[in-house]
Amino acid sequence: MKKLTVLTTAFLLFTSQTLVAMPGQGQGQGQCQGQGQGQGGCQGQGMGPKVISEEMIELKTEQAQLKSKEKLLRLKTALNLRENQMSAWNSYENFMMNSSLKISESRVQMHKRRMEQKAPPTSVEMGEMHITKLEEKLANAKQKQAVFSKLYKNLDDTQKQTVDKMAHKKVKRMAKKLRKARKGDNKMGR
Repeated sequence: MKKLTVLTTAFLLFTSQTLVAMPGQGQGQGQCQGQGQGQGGCQGQGMGPKVISEEMIELKTEQAQLKSKEKLLRLKTALNLRENQMSAWNSYENFMMNSSLKISESRVQMHKRRMEQKAPPTSVEMGEMHITKLEEKLANAKQKQAVFSKLYKNLDDTQKQTVDKMAHKKVKRMAKKLRKARKGDNKMGR
């Protein structure tokens, strides 16, 4: 048990130092003492578990933005768009990037609310939060469909086939993941 405590402390010290040392990351205030000795801790502002959590959320937000950019670049490359199609593409790309940012910001807000709560939410509150999240997802999906439809109308037949194939592959991958997750749940007796 003592090894676990020492390893956990070392991990927290390393993580907090790494996050603070990263350019544009962390608050850079406070210092860690006792490094390498398996003891000590971090003192000063911006060095607690909450800050690490906020930093991790910020990193995950950046990762989500990069993943969105990667997907968009892959689609744009596969479509080999012409100049007269760029206006519709730019609208779609802007919507997708803004949507990704809104989702990330929503997660940050949800995390902050959890950190501020003194007690876990009731089952009724959890149900309300779930409904709100589903409503937001539905509204976003409708907006995405409208923007994507404009892009799709500007594509030639070959480009439409490319998009359709990519969409079918995505649906198959998602279905496979769901089946795999369900099998895992069944193995656990759920």
